[in-house]
Amino acid sequence: MMRFGLIGLGGIGEVRKQALEVSPECKLTAAFDLDSAALAKLPDHVSVFKDAEQLMKSDACDAVIISTPTHFHKDLVLTALENGKHVIVEKPMASSLAQCEQMVETAERCGKLLTVGFNHRYFAAIRDVKTAIQSGALGKLRYVKGFAGHTGLSEFKAEWMYDKDSMGGGTLMDNG
Repeated sequence: MMRFGLIGLGGIGEVRKQALEVSPECKLTAAFDLDSAALAKLPDHVSVFKDAEQLMKSDACDAVIISTPTHFHKDLVLTALENGKHVIVEKPMASSLAQCEQMVETAERCGKLLTVGFNHRYFAAIRDVKTAIQSGALGKLRYVKGFAGHTGLSEFKAEWMYDKDSMGGGTLMDNG
């Protein structure tokens, strides 16, 4: 059983919490959020922490899910990895390629798994395309054209989602 800590209990954090609740292989055992009311709603078996660093330094979990605004990802991921935790970080992974590379290098050095919470890769149609590409059935690809997006403003529910320094490139970075 993999024990998870959850950092960030907003919209995506709630989705991740619900997924952990139904998984027979995983259990939510630790959490941190700036909103104490969100923490108060957690089941009694979940250890609540006063800050993210305290959670990551504890032995209350084996892995963490980081569901915070993008501009917090790099520091949280590095701290989690350095403290022996596996990490799932929400998309976009970071605000720059250099930050992503630093995160990947740290995971490799620490011998921990680092992955991005990008569920499209598990969709059946996406898997079928990947298999066709890898098998050579499509021949050598010269370019790929794809479409991705979301409804926009209806999905932007928090103030930070309108801040380019927090969000980066909008749907291009989020879904690209």
